[in-house]
Amino acid sequence: MRPIDPRALRHGLVAFARTPRGRDTGALIAGAASVLGFAPFGLWPLAILGPAALFLLWRECGRGRAAWRGWLFGVGYWGAGVYWVYHSIHQFGAAIAPLAAVATAGFALGLALTLALLGALVGGNSGRRGPAWSLLVLPGAWILLEWFRSWFLTGFPWLLLGTSQVDTWLGGYAPVLGVYGVGLLMAFMAGAIAAWPRAHPAVRAALVAGVAAIWLAGWALGGVRWTRPSDLPFDAALVQGNIGQTRKFASLQDSLDRYTKMTREVAGDAELVVWPETAIPTFYYEVADRMNAFAREMAERDTRVVSGVFTYDHDLERYFNAVRELGPGHEDYRKRRLVPFGEYLPLHDWLTFLSKYVDIPMNDIAPGRPQQPVLSVGRYRLGVSVCYEAAYPDLIRHMAARSGVLVNVSNDGWFGDTTAPFQHLQIARMRALETGRWMLRATNTGISAIIGPWGRVRARGGQFRPTVVQARVEPRSGLTPFVRWGSLPALVIAFAMALGPWAWRRLRPGR
Repeated sequence: MRPIDPRALRHGLVAFARTPRGRDTGALIAGAASVLGFAPFGLWPLAILGPAALFLLWRECGRGRAAWRGWLFGVGYWGAGVYWVYHSIHQFGAAIAPLAAVATAGFALGLALTLALLGALVGGNSGRRGPAWSLLVLPGAWILLEWFRSWFLTGFPWLLLGTSQVDTWLGGYAPVLGVYGVGLLMAFMAGAIAAWPRAHPAVRAALVAGVAAIWLAGWALGGVRWTRPSDLPFDAALVQGNIGQTRKFASLQDSLDRYTKMTREVAGDAELVVWPETAIPTFYYEVADRMNAFAREMAERDTRVVSGVFTYDHDLERYFNAVRELGPGHEDYRKRRLVPFGEYLPLHDWLTFLSKYVDIPMNDIAPGRPQQPVLSVGRYRLGVSVCYEAAYPDLIRHMAARSGVLVNVSNDGWFGDTTAPFQHLQIARMRALETGRWMLRATNTGISAIIGPWGRVRARGGQFRPTVVQARVEPRSGLTPFVRWGSLPALVIAFAMALGPWAWRRLRPGR
């Protein structure tokens, strides 16, 4: 067998990269590489360079090829970004491996269709257009697509581009324009890279100056404190019981014993204790006597306990994934954004056959009302969310406007040892940064964390072990520009960028 000649191999790869199929492959690779810009990898420049590569690949092809390359980019992006869906369905949903694989692939391929649509609409034949196409149309359209994805068919606002920048100077824009605004600036930089090869020297100089100004302004904004302390600090504790997902619903007594024992160990030291999503894996009324007695015991030590639990509304005859303070007479927060197939079955009458193959407990949950009050726990006003509700920026900002501290309870045990818990923590950090609020994030198996009002983790636990995360927390008041105005300014700018050049060409005088 003849040895491989490295020089010949390199020339062959270069030649292949210059072919249409080679560039198609480049789109797939760019999509997968973009995911490395997010947690846990943190290679944030790739979240800019990946879309830039796609914009470049769109410059020299027609609409059909642009749609194909957009879809391939999406396959790489979502295949690398949400592969953990397979783990959730197969390992904990008891679905056979082929069904879990088909469901995961279908999910990723379906999400990729949105980028195929984007390529068909704005990607093709852009090589004959000026720099405005790369600098305005493509970035604006990209962010509008992210926004569309956040609500279409209940929405999936995961891996929004701006989330990757929570630790960079671009994060300074988050309290002003939110995650879509940060993503818009990233997409603009990607467009600048795509416009560079054919840009006039004067345009290149303007691009360098513009990008530098964006980064410097982000650094300056990062020093602005948009919110202020509103009450005395208090000691908070997050109890991470690490009850295995396969045992969670089969060992109620073990769950209650572990959480009460771990809480007693910090009672008196912590004024507020938070248990994760469904730490009580049954209806509250079924364990009310024990939990109410435990709450009275904790109250004697000046400790209040908030937990995820299922609640049942006898009037509606429906049950909810909820959060409430332990003890009698307290209101609950009911989860509004439910996980399709995990907490409810969409198109129920047509898809009931799936229940024969996927076994997920409590999967007929009702959504809570869109407008719910914040949770009042003693002197604390808590803006509560459950699990991946933290991925919805405008949902969290509405809660932040009326609360001093954010609380997110989650059960990332569904994800196992994958990248999803790290992605989820990064999303929660972006919500704290946008709103200028502390966030107490309690999870069953990790990563539990107490996040400061500028998105920095102040205390965190490890994964897959029982632990208590403690820190001193400061309720805050005041509204960041994002909390006041929401995503609307960023979306209006994106809309103007996407349609502005098109409208100008058709409406300009002398056309």
